[in-house]
Amino acid sequence: MTHPPMPTSHAMIAVDIEKYSGRHDQQQLHLQEALVRVLDAAAAEAGLDRSTWTERQPQGDGEFSWLPPHAHLGVLVGGFVRELDGQLGLYNRRHAGPFWTRMRLRMAVHFGPVHLGAPNGVAGRHAVQQARLLDSAPVRRALDACPAADLALIVSDRVYDDYISQGLGEPQAYRPVQVRVKEHSCTAYLHVPGHDVGGLGALDLFDPEEPDMPETGRARANLDHDRDRRHAPTIVHGDQIGGPSHRAYGHGTVNAPGGNQVIGNWREGH
Repeated sequence: MTHPPMPTSHAMIAVDIEKYSGRHDQQQLHLQEALVRVLDAAAAEAGLDRSTWTERQPQGDGEFSWLPPHAHLGVLVGGFVRELDGQLGLYNRRHAGPFWTRMRLRMAVHFGPVHLGAPNGVAGRHAVQQARLLDSAPVRRALDACPAADLALIVSDRVYDDYISQGLGEPQAYRPVQVRVKEHSCTAYLHVPGHDVGGLGALDLFDPEEPDMPETGRARANLDHDRDRRHAPTIVHGDQIGGPSHRAYGHGTVNAPGGNQVIGNWREGH
């Protein structure tokens, strides 16, 4: 009897450069080189070796990565995020070279079982969810609402509930949001380093729906929510996916680069 292949569970990171398609060719080349440099530097400073990441798929204006099963989620949402924000700040302050242009990133972190080495990349609903989180309206709005920020992070409820809220992160620095893409709806959590996302009125539209409760209970919950937001501390600290594949074990390619790639309602190249 032939059994279907079993997926393996991995931490997933996806990053995307804001407003990449609006830059001219030389600026895009400069941004691509700078993106690889800041990711490598942030990983090294956080004690991560990107050469061991199981799967890396450049997307031109971003990258999708699947880390080894033993990857430490606390390091990813802690040290790596802080170092990446710091490296972006260094790059943006230098204004180095004639084709320099500011780089701001959206970043998504998720964890779940996926099929690596699929015929055309990586397959599985968690790979699709990672793409949906990265391109979701809440994380885009968060970056728009914080013009001084260089990085906006969105993590899945699984990452938040199982890791960040269990001592491997700073749960008070995150704000729950509702992500809706076609028939898919889920709760995720936003963090913008150096900014109090709990007080961002621009994100009120994405507040998760309250469970059914009597009106008196709903009114009390709303009052508690408003009070918590007013007193929230300001935190200041640093399916299938296409694109060429860079696997740690060194073989295989997936879709050739170039042009937009559409996955469900997600489009690369915005």
